[in-house]
Amino acid sequence: MTSPEDEVRLPQNLPTKVAGARLIAYNIGEDRAVLSNDRARSMVHSGSVVDAAGTTYRVTALVPHSDDRPGRRPNGWITLLPEEDE
Repeated sequence: MTSPEDEVRLPQNLPTKVAGARLIAYNIGEDRAVLSNDRARSMVHSGSVVDAAGTTYRVTALVPHSDDRPGRRPNGWITLLPEEDE
């Protein structure tokens, strides 16, 4: 059973290793983002299913950049939750 502790956060514009794959989330909006998965790009939405090196994840949140957060760098993120095997 997956839990919130299993969530993976992908910071905006920063390469992140997930299950052996290199993922980068960018152009994050409230309803969509672009995800680079080992250089293959795709548009994702909340609820989208993503395969990272043979492991399946569901996009659970899209959090765009906010000027209200500290710092000047892009500060958005998306979160992924591993899908349970059936």
